[in-house]
Amino acid sequence: MREIAIASTVDLEYPVEFAGETISKLEMRRLTVNDQLKAAAGSGSDATTEVRMIALSAGVKTEVVEQLDLADYKEAQKVLLGFISRRMPQNSGEPSSSSLASQAGTLKAS
Repeated sequence: MREIAIASTVDLEYPVEFAGETISKLEMRRLTVNDQLKAAAGSGSDATTEVRMIALSAGVKTEVVEQLDLADYKEAQKVLLGFISRRMPQNSGEPSSSSLASQAGTLKAS
C-alpha cells in the first residue's frame, strides 16, 4: 500500500519578505474539506482559490503566496496536487492552475 504524506516542506529558492520576516520555506499540510470551502468562499477565479488553498496548507497569508517566485509557486502546486489527488499525473508533472482548482473545486458545483 502506498504511503500518504501528511505534510511536506517546500524550500523556497527565492525567499519572500513579509511583515518584516524572511520566509524561506513553506511547511505544507494536507487540507480538509473545510479548508477547501474556506478557499472557495468569496469571489475569485480558480487561480485565486488555488492561492488560498496553498496559503491554508502552508499556514501563511495569501499575500505570501502571491509574492512567491513562479518556480517556487510551481513546487507548492505540485505538493498541493499530491495532497488532493490519489496520484500525480503521468504527463510532464507540471500541474496547471486550472487542473488543481478543478480537482479541488468539485464541491463548488454541488
